[in-house]
Amino acid sequence: MLSGDKARPDRALEIGFRARQAPVMTLEIEGMSCASCVNRIERYLNRVTGVRSATVNLATERATVVADSGVSAGEIMAAVEAAGYDARIADDADSRPSAEASPPAAGAAARTDPVPRGQDTTSQQRHLADTRRRLVVAAVFTVPLLLALARMTVAPFLPAVLADPLAQLAFATPVQLYSGWGFYRGAWRVLRHGAADMNTLIAVGSSAAYLYSLAAITFPGFFRATGIAGRSELPLYFDTAAVIITLILTGRYLEARARSHTSDAIRALIGLVPRTARVTRDGAERDLPLDQVRRGDLVLLRPGEKVPVDGVVRDGQSAVDESMVTGESLPVAKRSGDEVIGGTLNTTGAVRFEATRVGRDTVLAQIVRLVQEAQGSKAPIQRLADTVTGYFVPAVLVTAAATFVAWIAFGPQPAFNLALLNSVAVLIIACPCALGLATPTSIMVGTGKGAENGVLFRNAEALERLHRVRVVVFDKTGTLTEGKPRVTDVLLSPGAPPESELLRLVAAAERRSEHPLAAALVSEATRRGLVTVEPERFAAVAGEGVEASVDGRRVVVGRPTFLAERAIASGELASAGERLASAGRTPVYVAIDGQPAAVIGIADQLKSGSVTAVAELHRMGLEVIMLTGDNDLTARTIGRQAGVGRVLSDVRPDEKAAQIRRLQAAGRLVAMVGDGINDAPALAQADVGIALGTGTDVAIESAGVTLMSGDLRSVVTAVSLSRATMRNIRQNLFWAFAYNVALIPLAAGLLYPFAGILLDPIIAAAAMAASSVTVVSNALRLRGFRAPQLGATTRRREASAAPLAS
Repeated sequence: MLSGDKARPDRALEIGFRARQAPVMTLEIEGMSCASCVNRIERYLNRVTGVRSATVNLATERATVVADSGVSAGEIMAAVEAAGYDARIADDADSRPSAEASPPAAGAAARTDPVPRGQDTTSQQRHLADTRRRLVVAAVFTVPLLLALARMTVAPFLPAVLADPLAQLAFATPVQLYSGWGFYRGAWRVLRHGAADMNTLIAVGSSAAYLYSLAAITFPGFFRATGIAGRSELPLYFDTAAVIITLILTGRYLEARARSHTSDAIRALIGLVPRTARVTRDGAERDLPLDQVRRGDLVLLRPGEKVPVDGVVRDGQSAVDESMVTGESLPVAKRSGDEVIGGTLNTTGAVRFEATRVGRDTVLAQIVRLVQEAQGSKAPIQRLADTVTGYFVPAVLVTAAATFVAWIAFGPQPAFNLALLNSVAVLIIACPCALGLATPTSIMVGTGKGAENGVLFRNAEALERLHRVRVVVFDKTGTLTEGKPRVTDVLLSPGAPPESELLRLVAAAERRSEHPLAAALVSEATRRGLVTVEPERFAAVAGEGVEASVDGRRVVVGRPTFLAERAIASGELASAGERLASAGRTPVYVAIDGQPAAVIGIADQLKSGSVTAVAELHRMGLEVIMLTGDNDLTARTIGRQAGVGRVLSDVRPDEKAAQIRRLQAAGRLVAMVGDGINDAPALAQADVGIALGTGTDVAIESAGVTLMSGDLRSVVTAVSLSRATMRNIRQNLFWAFAYNVALIPLAAGLLYPFAGILLDPIIAAAAMAASSVTVVSNALRLRGFRAPQLGATTRRREASAAPLAS
């Protein structure tokens, strides 16, 4: 038998995040406006000595920095400030040590950090309130300017004062200097460091219209003398400058409101935790705030209450609804010794449990942290957008200057006015914002929806890669099957010891093995009341068998090849083993004192969702492969019952990763689904490793995707969500690129010689504001994602295949 470990299927969910090799700091960044800002901050952060990687996310307005322990937070924040932006350590940053990291001093109340809260809500609300205030002021003063425009065109009956140049200056100035102050501040922030961003484009564009109009009413004689203005009336563009700022502020406000919804999944998870817990201390029960609950406290949980922290039941029985965390639809029975997860719902009975993980150490806090990290990571598809935006703003400035010069040199009269309007339109319509938001907003919503459905993506790369996978490989034991093998047959050869004695010897030989089949043999002996002893000698060969000395007798248990290597022929047991294998049982051969003694049939039932999951994956166009150490006959029988199209049998634990490499060598992207320690190398080798949350921590650490429950239908959910998210990202990127590619030439007046079409800067501002809102709104459509519903056909197949090898 294999001397490795397989997951204990009955153990409670434990994410098992390992301590990182290098500290991670999370910063909240203020002042970013587009993807150019992201690129600039990342460059400055990566220049800091000791920084291993730095990722900035425009949608979350956060930077995640992995650095050596010698790098201080001050150095990191100084780098951000040197780039021209403000930074502060996020309130929930992982760089802060947890109060539970070390035991509290005697008698001290260990205060624990709450569940990570996500982006600072107060900061977000402050930003929204400030934008709304500036937008209201802009709207109030822009309306009279629009009325003045209407008076000159369609409503001459409006008061003449609206057309007065000084009145227009009075209306436009508050818009320019108060409502538009954020654009100037942002532009100056990066200009000091020799850079430019989207704020630069807006500030230059709106200022050009405003300052031209101010100069025109201040020096009208100069404008008339040079021919820039006509003899009778000065062309003023106060309305253009004000409307530009008002429309862009409108877009930013709507965008900020929409972006606040991208973290709804995080807020929903955090909302699962109650604010207080009823704790027994000093013989009295009291309601305590959650951050005062300590490890070792006894917590009373009554019917209908949410579990406040993770713990182990010490008294009472109940059923707990864990669907909000694991996705399991049915309540799970809990009794003394069982674990409970914070955030789940107690349904019927009252229990008293001991708190084992509190604050930032709870499963729910770890889930929130993992989702936040995934939301802050970058998908490979974003590299193209990052590359483009690195040159975008300078290119737009050059294009605007070239537009101005071209219209001055070749445009019709009034050439200066047309040159000004067209160059301003180019500056205003360019939208690096949409490029910067196209990917991260979809990633944020997609990873959040994954958490809602019990699927945790470690990073954006795993989310992206999964949609391109064409082969899904399932480990058998504990993944496709329940992982609870049981003895079904004991077939003795002539001259063998009695069945009970043989089982006693076999169980004693297998006591030191942790393989699931070994556990089944020991469990069967225990069930029959057989007393086993420690073997005097024990040796195991992974994936082959064990050899031991029990009560002076030599016991060999394993494959027929394992016996043959010890000069033991299977004899008549070979045909009996084949019959067991054809029925889907795993035959285990036994030899006593060098003679073949028995073949034992062991069966492991398929999980309730395995057949459905396999059928759905086939329907989605994926090839499904089962990987197992069973002999070919047994493996093909089980594979046929599960609906698997291809079976890789007789695979030893140390050969699993090699099998994945062979599949990859054929040019196909492979996902591996497993749960045990021996699956970890294959999970790491696969293009996407998918680990069951009911599995071992090593497997989870090796995987890019973790399924909170052992239900394989979550694999279908993960693939479907990955495909939906990537489809959404492509739509966003197409819109962002198509918008800029099509409208910048239009704003420059490229169609004027052919069709006489020019783009008014006011229309350009409206289009630019709409572009970012469109991208974010499209990403928010992912909130409507629903896990695929199973059809009647797959449910019938599930029912017919349930009693595997029994």
